[in-house]
Amino acid sequence: MKNKTTIILIIIITTLLATVVFLFAEKNQKIEFSENPTFTSEKQMQRYYKKLEEAYKQDTYGGKTPEETIKLFVDALKAGDIELASKYFVVEKQGEMLEQFKAAKNKSLDLLINDLEKNKTGVNMGNKYRFRTYDDNGVAEFSFDLIFNESTKIWKIESL
Repeated sequence: MKNKTTIILIIIITTLLATVVFLFAEKNQKIEFSENPTFTSEKQMQRYYKKLEEAYKQDTYGGKTPEETIKLFVDALKAGDIELASKYFVVEKQGEMLEQFKAAKNKSLDLLINDLEKNKTGVNMGNKYRFRTYDDNGVAEFSFDLIFNESTKIWKIESL
C-alpha cells in the first residue's frame, strides 16, 4: 500500500512540474515577427497577433511626423547605429532590416542616405504617407512609405 501511494504521489508531482514548465515556456516564448508569418494552429496564430499588437503598443521609435521619422532614421544610419535605424521600421520588418543593414556595405548605406536626403515630395493618404524623390529630369527615382502607429501616435517606415 505504501509503494502504491508513493507511485501516485510521484506521478502527481511529475505532472504538476511538467504543467508548470510547459506554461512557463509557452508564456515566455519569444516570437519573431515577419511580414508573412506561417502558423501550424489557430492558437499559434492568435498568440502571434496578440504579441504583435503588444509590440505595436510598446513601440516608441519614430517621429510625430513622417519627416521626423525619416530624419531620425537617417541620423541613426549616419551614426552607424544600424540597430537603432532598424527600429524605425514597422515591427514586422525590424529583424529583417537589421539583417539587411548588417549585410550592407558602407557604400550602399551611403547611397540610401543620399536617396533619403534628396528633395522629395510627399503624399498624405490618411494613416499612410508616401515620399518620392526625383532625378534632375523630373523622373521619379525612389519612393518609400510610412504608416501611422495609432497606438503610440508615431510614424513608422513601412517600405523603402
